[in-house]
Amino acid sequence: MAEQQLIGALEAGGTKMVCATGYADGTVLEREQIATTTPQETVEAVNAWFADKGITKLEVSDIEKWQEACAPLYEKQSTDAQDIIAKIQGGNY
Repeated sequence: MAEQQLIGALEAGGTKMVCATGYADGTVLEREQIATTTPQETVEAVNAWFADKGITKLEVSDIEKWQEACAPLYEKQSTDAQDIIAKIQGGNY
């Protein structure tokens, strides 16, 4: 039997970010709510939460809200969800 891949999930909202890890079958292993503060603090907190989880991919429920939160941290706003996810996973903000 193949090993299940650990997936990260991010529900991006205006007042909070909900971070979770789990499997494709719907099993949730961990879940954390992070208050939305400044863009810098919020991105750092989300990145720190996922940093040691060992996820193989990150699913974002509302990439537009996440882009809005991240936009002040980049020289130009990216419209590519994968670019923003790569920056979160790599801590490059």
